[in-house]
Amino acid sequence: MPSAAKALPYLFAAYTVIWVVVFGYTLSIGARQRKLAQDLELIKSAVEKRAN
Repeated sequence: MPSAAKALPYLFAAYTVIWVVVFGYTLSIGARQRKLAQDLELIKSAVEKRAN
């Protein structure tokens, strides 16, 4: 078996790990964005209540 063919499982494993990390990071950013949007709405409502 050529040495390049022996490395294919490692290449596949590396790409899999990278994509899992990218996907997890994307989900993390989405969760933080939703939390920030909720916080912003709370701040807006507090400011509106205080203004009235």
